[in-house]
Amino acid sequence: MNATTAPPQSVRAPRPPLRGVGGWLALFIFGTVFLGVLFGVQHFSFILRDLKAIETEFPRIRGVAVAYLLDHVAWFVGRCYGIYAGWLLWKIRPGAVDATKRFLVLTMLLAFVQAVAFLVAALIDSNGSWSAMVPTPVNSYSQPQLVTFVDSLAYATVWYAYFVRSGRVQNTYADS
Repeated sequence: MNATTAPPQSVRAPRPPLRGVGGWLALFIFGTVFLGVLFGVQHFSFILRDLKAIETEFPRIRGVAVAYLLDHVAWFVGRCYGIYAGWLLWKIRPGAVDATKRFLVLTMLLAFVQAVAFLVAALIDSNGSWSAMVPTPVNSYSQPQLVTFVDSLAYATVWYAYFVRSGRVQNTYADS
């Protein structure tokens, strides 16, 4: 055998298993913790804005205004739980992966409830009766929520699959 050729594949030493917070896991943690704080602040500012709008329109509170307020409160709570789950992952704490999976399922549920709530709110006019003009409110209120639903569903599905199948996750959190 020539000294300049590499040994055959079967002779090479196997790679050590991936372990620790790195790679895609680090990206998820960064996004969940640090970007989650930014999104949480954004939702909190939306809560304050919606509360002010509801206060000025009282007693003529519309279902859409209440839906926006509840939507932002739910997403704010969801983001806070996501930050907590990301912190558990970062510190390699017991139950971190389960908490993260719960956060991802919560994200899917929030997106679904948001889409349904805004569709219902768009179909009900300010008098509390079903609107005769269904296409107009549905188009103006529900399209952004449909996009949010699809984005959140894709995000949560991809990351959930990662946490189920990743060797790094299994190696890092096997003892915790």
